[in-house]
Amino acid sequence: MLINKRLIAFGRPEEVLTDEVIKSVYGPMAKVIPIGGKVYCITGDFHVHVGGERI
Repeated sequence: MLINKRLIAFGRPEEVLTDEVIKSVYGPMAKVIPIGGKVYCITGDFHVHVGGERI
């Protein structure tokens, strides 16, 4: 796994795409979700809109 030309992790997807690695890169809201033999990474880009304004 490379981020901004920096090696973050090396190995098979199941070894690299873990909660620990993903959270170290994208922050504490990131999550790894395995479904049907595939892995999905949710990076935690959450925000709330109230009255048209971003909070």
